Amino acid sequence: MSHSKESQRLALAVYLFLAALAIVFALLGIFVFKADSPACNLILNIATEIAGVVLIFFIVNKLFLLDKERDLVKQLESIKRGIHSRFSPIAWENRKYGLFDFERHLFVAQSVYLMGYNLASLIKEYRLQIREALLKGVRIQILIVDLESNAANLITEASSSKTWVKSDGEKSLKYIGYIKEALLQAGGKGELLEVRLMSWIPNCSMIIVNKSDDTGIAKIALHHPSINLPLEPRYREELTLLLNTEEQSREFNYFKKNFEILWYETFTHPIAE
Repeated sequence: MSHSKESQRLALAVYLFLAALAIVFALLGIFVFKADSPACNLILNIATEIAGVVLIFFIVNKLFLLDKERDLVKQLESIKRGIHSRFSPIAWENRKYGLFDFERHLFVAQSVYLMGYNLASLIKEYRLQIREALLKGVRIQILIVDLESNAANLITEASSSKTWVKSDGEKSLKYIGYIKEALLQAGGKGELLEVRLMSWIPNCSMIIVNKSDDTGIAKIALHHPSINLPLEPRYREELTLLLNTEEQSREFNYFKKNFEILWYETFTHPIAE
């Protein structure tokens, strides 16, 4: 038996004893002493006082236990969230960016790293927000597959669609051109947007938001083992790591460092202006 249950039973026994004592005094006052006599009034007053004390302490104790239960539930929920966020940074999500609020993070960033096959969907969807972030001074570095490389040819050969690699790649470069042109027209600094092409097939896509030199948040989407995804919706989800420096500092810095290494590798080069 737990200490808490023992305490509750002891308190209940005390309440029952005092309640019984109040009843005994009340019966004595009514049946033993004459009505309205000093002794009768005294005994009845004692019974009333005891009953009042029992009632007040019972109510206070119940409210106190209720508050304790609420606090305990809150603490357990907090512990549960902490355990989930600390030890389970893995999430499933579809090809939209629902679990990762890119726009919100974008506007509090110092710099942003983006890497993927071509990032056409991301760049198209957030091209206006990317331009606004650049105007606010956010530095954005984009790393995508070079369409003229063997890597692009291998992805094309393995894909059931022989056109999406080149088509999406060209769209991505077009959107990047639009962003840069709009940035310069608005008086922004073109050098804040950097793009490099790689002759390498990345095994994941990265969105890394550096809020400062030491803090940030990242979404790492692991690529499907097969480029040709099955048609079933459950296979079109991505296994995703949602990392932040407060809870997964080591893992966050691992991917951040790898992006920075890839950025300066010999198989990457700046985009032709």
